[in-house]
Amino acid sequence: QAARATTAYYQEQGLQLKKPVTLVLTRNRQAFIAESITRFKVSELELHKAAKAVDALAGDHLIVFNVDGTPTTRQRLYLTAHELTHKYQRELAGANAGGVKWMLEGMAEAIGAQLVAKAGYISVAQYKANWQTLATLAPQKPHLSELRTSSGWFSSLSTYGGPLTYKTAGLANLILLERYGTPKILAYFRELSRGAT
Repeated sequence: QAARATTAYYQEQGLQLKKPVTLVLTRNRQAFIAESITRFKVSELELHKAAKAVDALAGDHLIVFNVDGTPTTRQRLYLTAHELTHKYQRELAGANAGGVKWMLEGMAEAIGAQLVAKAGYISVAQYKANWQTLATLAPQKPHLSELRTSSGWFSSLSTYGGPLTYKTAGLANLILLERYGTPKILAYFRELSRGAT
């Protein structure tokens, strides 16, 4: 259902993936790690760096989920929308999709919030308020300039933690979506394919 909802969202924007995406569901963290090592052909050390505090990993037309880490329907919808959004971003921008890391991850967070809201679980306004509260209460918080590059992003995950890093980027993208709408954000990713940043 989550995959269908996300696909429908992007079809409304005139987008369709050229290749199907395989979703692999694993029952717990241990199975998630083992499956990810096998599917993505990475070492355990590389995987632990990439999968630190996350319950899904995406590769070329493949997403591996830890179902145990997302026990509710709302969480599964959110995470599926997040990961599938990365596929659409890469469809638009190719290898340059991650040119600005906070845009890449933040848009996926914001679209996840929108689809959860559309399904009637939590409103976008509530997500925005929750993320603002998280940022307000944090003794230290990342600046978007720190989250621009992959190295800055991973450094922020270590310094500030995953929730604050992701939600900072998500909050920025919720604001962008409110102001400019989804078509403008997608146009930005199209421009990335031409080398713009």
